Amino acid sequence: MTPTLQVGVTEAEFLRRFLIRAPNLMWFVGAGTSAAAGVPTAADMVWDFKRLLFCTDQRVSPSEVADLANPAVPVRIQVYLDGTGKHPPDGAAEEYSHYFEAAYAHEADRRAYINGQTTGVRPSYGQFALATLLHAQKARVIWTTNFDGLIEDACADTYGTTTALTVATPDASDIATHALQEERWPILVKLHGDFRSRRLRNTSDEIRTQDAQLRHALVDACGRSGLVVAGFSGRDDSVMSALEEACKEGGFPSGLFWLHHGESRPLPRVEALITVAQSHGIDAGIVEIGSFDELAGDLARQFPDITEELRARLDRRRQRLTDRPTPGPGRGWPVLRTNAIEVIEWPTVARRVVCSIGGVRELQAAVSESGADVLAVRTQAGVLAFGADADVKRILEPFGIDVFDLYPIERRRLYRDTHERELLYQALAGALVRDRPLRVVRRRGTRFLVPVPGGDQQLLATLAQITGGMSGELPRARGRWSEALAIRLDFALGRLWVLIEPRIWFEEMPDRATKAEAASFARERFANRYNRVWNRLFDAWTALLNAGREDTVLRALDVSDGIDAPFRLARVTAFTRPGAA
Repeated sequence: MTPTLQVGVTEAEFLRRFLIRAPNLMWFVGAGTSAAAGVPTAADMVWDFKRLLFCTDQRVSPSEVADLANPAVPVRIQVYLDGTGKHPPDGAAEEYSHYFEAAYAHEADRRAYINGQTTGVRPSYGQFALATLLHAQKARVIWTTNFDGLIEDACADTYGTTTALTVATPDASDIATHALQEERWPILVKLHGDFRSRRLRNTSDEIRTQDAQLRHALVDACGRSGLVVAGFSGRDDSVMSALEEACKEGGFPSGLFWLHHGESRPLPRVEALITVAQSHGIDAGIVEIGSFDELAGDLARQFPDITEELRARLDRRRQRLTDRPTPGPGRGWPVLRTNAIEVIEWPTVARRVVCSIGGVRELQAAVSESGADVLAVRTQAGVLAFGADADVKRILEPFGIDVFDLYPIERRRLYRDTHERELLYQALAGALVRDRPLRVVRRRGTRFLVPVPGGDQQLLATLAQITGGMSGELPRARGRWSEALAIRLDFALGRLWVLIEPRIWFEEMPDRATKAEAASFARERFANRYNRVWNRLFDAWTALLNAGREDTVLRALDVSDGIDAPFRLARVTAFTRPGAA
């Protein structure tokens, strides 16, 4: 029987406990903490391995099964793998180790694969924040199953030296034991080694017989300290057995906190571990978080005794906005204008339809062919859509509708590039051009708002005056240009923002010479646009997007018999002081 989910500890409660217990809490980090740095997670790699086996066994081009967002693609691969009778079922705990060994039988090949996945990546903000906690002695020991060297890189940058951190791997497991006994902080223990190790642990037998000395060191350390687990799914049997043993022996005196990020529940074994820990009187709980980077940064900023030098070093790694009120006119610090407009309100619910439609392309084709004003994305939960219910049903009924209900768009799903954020991106772009002489054009993942030829020129008059004209033909080549606005949706400081950037839009360029002419034309057109002009451009575009409406509510569809997508924007862009961003 699967135990009831034991959350128990909110993010705010965890922050307060960490402030008191920090030196007595070790960290255990998995692949999820490196995902923001561009390192694939274990789940990503599993599908890499599955796809490789399928393509090489069946002589199928990888391009045929590249779109894993299309439910038909993973089903096709999994049906083949299941049919061989050689592999574990989909979702099994041993998938990672099994498929890694099946795809790359030789250790040298596995090491080369890991090397390829980790070469050229830089530590994420969260890893720099964790290094800051180590330097400030707010953390002392980190255990990890990761192969990458990102924590070492973050520590080298934060400490200014590569010698401060003691690193133990299966190649020299006694280092961990001695360093822990001698309290030689900070310590990083890499249970599976790294891509440089001669004893790389990533196959079933290797993980099953994980170095007994390191495993004993983990259990022993958990008997004296608490543990914070981040970015680790719990699929590693050896690690989970060690944590379970520590629970039964009355370990984790400062608590056991499992940070969980994602839309699915933790694995049953993780929930069972927390339940067992609680039954032994351990302060334990699953802490639902927005992202590891956000939480690690919050932890590093909570300690008043972290030096200004450390804070400044971490701030330089921060890729987010600084939340600070704007001073009144004529006083306070000088401000710099940013290109971010706050989205004050956004849709919090969408229509969910469970049906047999395929992937993204099939859904887009069905919506396009219908001619209906519907916005939709394909997810594992089903099709999420905005639009009139009658239109949504008409589009999807040919695919057999099993469920037609509502789907909450949770704030935590907007921190990264999720399907929900893509749906809001679509809807916001549509809302911004509705009733305005603009159209939405998408190119290379960015959406552009481009003036419609013959549209209401009065609404564009201010922009035309600032830029000296809104469109025209290239002077020395065939091709048409237009003033345009590139938009992007982002989430920071717990808020949604639309980032705007005035650009020059070119129709598709027929040849290399035309592309060169277009690039030269854009440089010349922007050459004299200094701060004063940019400020006027931002004002003009913001005014056009709000279109003089007093309530500033923008609607993508304006439907009453379905789910619409209303937005409310701030009337000015955000500001910042020098050095704050």
